[in-house]
Amino acid sequence: MIRPTVVLALSYFVVTPAAARAQHSRLPIRPAVEEAALARSAATPDIGDHATVWVLTPSGYTLHAEGTNGWTCMVERDHPESLAPQCYDPEGTRTIVPGVHRQEELRAKGRSYRDAVAQVEDEYRTGILTPPSRPVVSYMLSRGQRLHATPEGPAVGHWKPHVMIYHPSFSEEALALPEGGLGSVSVLGPVFTYLVFPVARWSDGELAEKP
Repeated sequence: MIRPTVVLALSYFVVTPAAARAQHSRLPIRPAVEEAALARSAATPDIGDHATVWVLTPSGYTLHAEGTNGWTCMVERDHPESLAPQCYDPEGTRTIVPGVHRQEELRAKGRSYRDAVAQVEDEYRTGILTPPSRPVVSYMLSRGQRLHATPEGPAVGHWKPHVMIYHPSFSEEALALPEGGLGSVSVLGPVFTYLVFPVARWSDGELAEKP
């Protein structure tokens, strides 16, 4: 059973215009079997082994395996060197996953990360994409994750296992968080806003190192 810590962080990203223009939109492509295994490792085996899995190709995400439990796992990349395996619950599969796919489709066509996210957020606002109707749970429990502090920032390694809760209604004001938030806080857009709950164990059951 995953037991979240008491500490929360409202976490999303800020990219300056100059950094967004400088960021390369083409991302390294990994062998599909390796990427699928990494994607599944974002959640515990009882979820990841039965989830739908998408892998990144030069033109965007492609279906690797059809799941049976309504969850979706894939490896996301906000930075050219990052690997962020995530597994989304059925509501996230219905609403967040199509936005991530659209974002990578745009990046494959040469758009920067920040520009792609801005367009995807606009498509949620205008009804082209459907935002979540309830909070979405996403697991990031993979020991193989390789994260960056921001899309243009320094590497932070595998940081720690964590669970994220997405919802468009989340904001510092709505959650009574101080301006600037707790921990790593900035703004990307209303749909990709989430609470981060660090947890004790990686998806393989091993305890994470204490900070």
